[in-house]
Amino acid sequence: MKIPPDPNVLLAQVTRDAWARSPELGWALSHLSGDCQVSYDPRVGTACIGRRGRRYRLRLDPSFLREELHCEDDLLFLLLHEVGHRLRGDLHRDVGRDPWERTLANVVADIQINAALWREHFPAGVPLLERLYARPGLETLLLPPSLLLLRFAAGAGKGHLRRFMSPGDIDGEARGELEQVAAFALKTDLGGDTDLGFRLGEWYADAWLDDDTQESLRLRLRKLLRSEASGCFSPTLLGDHRGREGGPSWPSGPWGKVFGREGGAGGEAEEDAVEVANTRRGLAELRLAILAALSLEEIGSGYDPSTQRPDVVPSVDRRAALLLSQGVCPIFFRSPALDAKREELRVRVYVDVSGSTGSAQPLIYGLLSQLSQVLQPPVHLFSNEVSDISLAELAKGRRRTTWGTDFDCLLEHALEAGYQRILVVTDGYASFKAEVAERVRKRGLRVFLLYTAPPGYSPLEELAQASWTLPGSA
Repeated sequence: MKIPPDPNVLLAQVTRDAWARSPELGWALSHLSGDCQVSYDPRVGTACIGRRGRRYRLRLDPSFLREELHCEDDLLFLLLHEVGHRLRGDLHRDVGRDPWERTLANVVADIQINAALWREHFPAGVPLLERLYARPGLETLLLPPSLLLLRFAAGAGKGHLRRFMSPGDIDGEARGELEQVAAFALKTDLGGDTDLGFRLGEWYADAWLDDDTQESLRLRLRKLLRSEASGCFSPTLLGDHRGREGGPSWPSGPWGKVFGREGGAGGEAEEDAVEVANTRRGLAELRLAILAALSLEEIGSGYDPSTQRPDVVPSVDRRAALLLSQGVCPIFFRSPALDAKREELRVRVYVDVSGSTGSAQPLIYGLLSQLSQVLQPPVHLFSNEVSDISLAELAKGRRRTTWGTDFDCLLEHALEAGYQRILVVTDGYASFKAEVAERVRKRGLRVFLLYTAPPGYSPLEELAQASWTLPGSA
C-alpha cells in the first residue's frame, strides 16, 4: 500500500471507503476522523487507537502498512478491529501472566471481533486476513469461513461458499461442511491427530458462527490445545494487545451498529454494588420518559381531574406548556392526584447494567431512587440476562450483571410477563433477533427509551415510541 507523507490523508481515504460500504460505517469513521490525531509510529507493530476525553489518537506502523496492506479495505478492517478491542474492553481480562494463556485469550478476542465485522460488513473477508492466515495450520482459526472455504474446500465444499457470503443463511449441512474443511486445514499442526482436528473444527464453527462468551471459548481452546502446542502457534495479531486503554469508558454510540451483536458478549453473572449518586441532573428527562411510559391518556379512569397538586410526575397543563415553550423546565408540575396503589399507574423499568454503561450507573440508580414512588417493583436489571431487585435494593445500589448486553433477554422477559409498556434505560449498544422484534410488534408492546449517552444509532429505535437522553453524557 502506498504511504502518503501525511497520515491524515489515509484516514480521509478510508472514511470515503467506509461511506461507500454502508452509512453505519461511514458515520462511525466520520466520528473517528472528526477529532483524531494521526501519526506514523514504527513501535506499534500494526495500529493502535487510543482516546483521551473526546479526542482520538491513531498511530500506524508505516512498515506494516507498506508490506501487509494492499487497499483501503485492509486499512478499514484494521481500524475497525482495533476499535472493537477498545470498545469491548477485551484487553483488560485477567488471564494471568502466562504467555500461552495470553495468546489463547488474544486469539479468541481477535476471532470474535473479526466474526462481528465479517457478519455485518465483510462477508467475503478482506485480502489482509487471507495473506496473514490462509495457510495450513493453527493460524487458520483466524481465517473467516468464506475465505476458509475459498482456500481449502474442494468439490462439494465449494458449493456452500455462497451461503457463507450471507452469514445469516447458514444451515446445518453447510455448518458441517465448514467443520470438516477447518479440520482438514488445521491438521498440519496436530501431528496427524484426526479426532483433535474434528474437535477443533467444531470449535472453529462455534467461534465464528455463534455468540459464545470469550471466557467459554478460551477455556475450551485451552483444553483442546495443550501447552506443548504453543511452539507452533504464535499468529500475527491485529491491532494493539497491550491493554493500556479501553473498556466501558469508550463511547459505544458511534460504533454500536458497526459491530452488530458483538455488544452481547459477556461472562458469568456477578453481584456487587453501585455507588448511588445524589443528584438532580437528568431528573427532568427521566420524569418525561416515565410520563410517556405510564401513558396516562390511555388509563383514563386512573385519576380525578378535579384534584390538582404539585408533583414530581409531570402533567403538562397550560402553565407548564408555556414554560416549556420558553425552554424552562418547571420544578413542579400541577399533576392529577393519582392512586399510587394502582399497578397500571407505575412504570415497568429495565436498567442496562452492562459494562458499557458502568460510568452512568450511579446516576441512573440515583435518579430512579428519587422517583421510586412511580416505579412498579421489581426493577429489572439486564445484561445478558434479566435480574430483579426491589426498590430498597435499588436505593442501596445492588447490581447483578454479566457485563455484556442482550436486548433479546429483556424483550422476551417483557413479553412473557405480559407487559404493555416498558421504559428501558440503556446506552443503546446491542441488538435483537428479527423474530423477537416481530413478536414485540404483534403483541403491541410499547417501548420507551432513556439513553445514558447519545447513541447515534440503536436497533431499539425501530421499536421505540419515543426516546430521551440524559444531559451531560459523553
